Amino acid sequence: MRNENLKGIFFGLVLFVCNSINSQIHSKHVLGVRFSDLEPSNLEVSWQKKLSERNRSEFGLVITDNFSLSGMYQWVWVIQDRFNWYTGVGSILDKRSRSGYVLSAAGSLGIEYNFKVPLQITLGIRPSFGVLGDFLDFDDAPMALGLRYRF
Repeated sequence: MRNENLKGIFFGLVLFVCNSINSQIHSKHVLGVRFSDLEPSNLEVSWQKKLSERNRSEFGLVITDNFSLSGMYQWVWVIQDRFNWYTGVGSILDKRSRSGYVLSAAGSLGIEYNFKVPLQITLGIRPSFGVLGDFLDFDDAPMALGLRYRF
């Protein structure tokens, strides 16, 4: 029983520290691409919009044989100087050529580095779970690399 109390206190302390770390999103807009599985069909055009010093929205669009539109709300925390980590929630609308439309609830988790020049590089995941449509399943979403221009 004592170990459970210590685990609870430790978990609460970690949450407190994570929420109190100062974060700053410097650029109002960030535009670029996100590569998943390094395949052309998984190339996403991505746009981020600063909402506050710690929050942003991200929208993504994939147009190939399939169509995908995503929208995420993200929280950003500083790890060190220009190195951040982020997490978020949102949704994805997919048009799959054979199975119709799917609306999915999604999450995001990743790290990013903002260079002194207006370039951002990210590495993250965006798992999702279909909630409406013809393909209701969990998509574990492989790692994706993002390269974006900050302005």
